[in-house]
Amino acid sequence: MPLSQLLPGLIFLPQEGLIIPPSPPSIPLSPPSHSHSPPPPPPPPQVNHHGHDEIKLSLSVSLTFCLSTDDKYALLAIKTNIIDRSGILSNNWSTTSNSSICSWIAVSCDLNNKRVTTLNLSSMDLTGAVDPVIENHSFLTSLDISYNNLSGTIPASLSNITKLETLNLRFNLLTGSVPDEIFNISSLRVIDLAANDFYGSLPLDICSSYVHKLEGIYLFLNRFEGEITWSVSKCRKLQYQSLAQ
Repeated sequence: MPLSQLLPGLIFLPQEGLIIPPSPPSIPLSPPSHSHSPPPPPPPPQVNHHGHDEIKLSLSVSLTFCLSTDDKYALLAIKTNIIDRSGILSNNWSTTSNSSICSWIAVSCDLNNKRVTTLNLSSMDLTGAVDPVIENHSFLTSLDISYNNLSGTIPASLSNITKLETLNLRFNLLTGSVPDEIFNISSLRVIDLAANDFYGSLPLDICSSYVHKLEGIYLFLNRFEGEITWSVSKCRKLQYQSLAQ
């Protein structure tokens, strides 16, 4: 019997005398196992480079709103403490109005921050007193309450309006001594106290110490005493003065 029949599956090569075993069956390779690796860390949070600017803008808007609200309540307090016989303020300065205080009569504002910079109540037939709450108008550069019938004294708190350049109180019924603190406002250019009932003396160093920018001072028709002329002689920028009693 041939050897190939005795040993099936073998390949017999009689010339070479070799027996070659068959190739083992191919075994499919199993796919690589996937181990349970931990999930990748979350991506870092996105940095909002505009976040600080947005926060600053929000704070700025909030602060401006709060300060302009202070201006509004100060104006309403002023109206409450005076008698407005002409009805000009009563009909215009109103808590029920939705309009900005910058559109109120006699009021002007800075366009950027909406703060009151000018208050012109001249010739409105007002009586009553100058309310100290006026100091809350910290951006005020000009205050004109001339030609009214306002009485009482000048509140020393006016000196807290550090941006004030013009103070016009002429032709009222104001009395008492002028607070020395008024002359601490270094930005003052014009002080008009004429035609009231002020008395006493003025600081001897009006310009040498504080109000270096003073260009005009009007004191006539009062009861001041002391060396007024010598006091204002040191005001180097002074252009206009009226000191006659």
